Amino acid sequence: KRHIYIKTTKNQDIKTISLINILGQTIQVWTINKVTNELRIPVKNIAEGNYIIKLKMHTNTITKKVVISF
Repeated sequence: KRHIYIKTTKNQDIKTISLINILGQTIQVWTINKVTNELRIPVKNIAEGNYIIKLKMHTNTITKKVVISF
């Protein structure tokens, strides 16, 4: 299946996850609102390419570069 698997070192209070393309356009936003250290985000309708994943939590924000390829 087509997912982005996100795993953190400790449980995080994740509020939202944003998928941003290289041009800085927000492609999709998922509202999570739960404390967890593992998530699977579906990307079956997302084009292949380079993206930025932005995890917004209660205390901070983490951004990581990801490559989506099928």
